[in-house]
Amino acid sequence: MGVLLTALVLTLVQAPSAALAEGNVARVGDVEYATFDKAFAAAADGQTITLLADATTGGLNVSKDVTVDGGGHTLTFVEKGIALWGKSLTLKNVAATMTGIGSTPYTAEWGWMTICASKNASITLDNAKLSMDGTGTGNNTHAIYLTGNNKLNLQNGSVLTV
Repeated sequence: MGVLLTALVLTLVQAPSAALAEGNVARVGDVEYATFDKAFAAAADGQTITLLADATTGGLNVSKDVTVDGGGHTLTFVEKGIALWGKSLTLKNVAATMTGIGSTPYTAEWGWMTICASKNASITLDNAKLSMDGTGTGNNTHAIYLTGNNKLNLQNGSVLTV
C-alpha cells in the first residue's frame, strides 16, 4: 500500500521543466529566453515570439516576418527603434513604448528615424498599443518614415500615439 501511495504522489508531483525556468521573458515555439532580444534573434521567418513577462529591447532590425504576441505584457524600446527590411512585423496583444528613441538600429542611413522601412515592408498593430514620445530626440527626427509600398496597419482596436 505504501509503495502504491508513493508512486501516486510521484506521478502527481513533478519537478518543473528546464524549459520553464524562472525569469524568462519570451518564448519561441517551446524554447524560453531570458531576454526578448535573444528570442528575437532565435526566431525564424514566420515565427511568433510570445512574451511571458514585461520585456525590453535594444531595437528591432527586422529581416524576417515575425509576430510579437505580448499576451497583455509590455515591450519597452530602450535604445533604438525599428528597421524593416521588406518584411512584416506584427505587434499583437502588447503595449509597446518608445520614449526618447530617435534612430533605427540601421544608423548608416536611418539614424534620424524611429521607425523606417525599405520597400514592401509592413508593420501591423493587432489589439496593440504603440506609444512614441520624441522627448530628447533631435529636431529633425522622424517618428515613422515609410516609402515604396509600405503598409502601416491598425486593427482590432489598436492605438498608435505619436
